Amino acid sequence: MEFVYQCKKNGREYVYTTELNDLTPQDAYAWRRGVREYADNYHASVTKEGLKKGGKTLPWDSPDDYIETVTAYCDEALEKFMAGDVPGERVSADPKEIVTRLEKRYNIEPGALEKWLDEQARMGRAA
Repeated sequence: MEFVYQCKKNGREYVYTTELNDLTPQDAYAWRRGVREYADNYHASVTKEGLKKGGKTLPWDSPDDYIETVTAYCDEALEKFMAGDVPGERVSADPKEIVTRLEKRYNIEPGALEKWLDEQARMGRAA
């Protein structure tokens, strides 16, 4: 499957591909939407006013810097996406759910990790 992402900031097109074929309409929509969101978020800090970093906006030295930076970010986003370097799945902040996920992931006996963490806390060790 192929999706052509058109950047609204620089007007260029970027082709994202996957080896998945014969997707249901829902899956194809979700894939296209995910690519669009990933690409848009990747260069969200690049604005016409300047590059947003740490709550500050660093102004451009020249008018061409804006488009050049957007293009560099879009190129980098495509390269990373195609290499599989994408953001991970967000996890819950609920400690019990995190413990349960870690137990499943590392095939630990249920309750053993929580017991060990409690033991460490009793001894005054940060876990």
